[in-house]
Amino acid sequence: MCISYQLPQLFLEWANILPPFILLLLLLFLLLLLLLLLLLLLLLLLLLLLLLLLLLLLLLLLLLLLLLLLLLLLLLLLLLLLLLQQRQH
Repeated sequence: MCISYQLPQLFLEWANILPPFILLLLLLFLLLLLLLLLLLLLLLLLLLLLLLLLLLLLLLLLLLLLLLLLLLLLLLLLLLLLLLQQRQH
C-alpha cells in the first residue's frame, strides 16, 4: 500500500483515540520539526555558498600571485637586458 494513502488514515485513527489538544500539540511538533529541517537545509546551502566564495577568493589570490611572479620575472629580464647592454658599450 502507498504511504500517501496510509498517512491520512493513520491520522484519522489517531484523531478518534487522542484528545484534540494532544493532536494539536503533535501537529505543532511536526510543523516545528519541518521548520527546523528547512532551516538546517538553508544553513547548509549558505555554508556551501560561503565555501564556494572562499574557493573563488583563493583562486583569485592565486591568480594575483601568479601575475606578480610574472611581473617580477619580466622586471628581472629587463634588468638583465640592461646589464648586457651596458657591458657591450
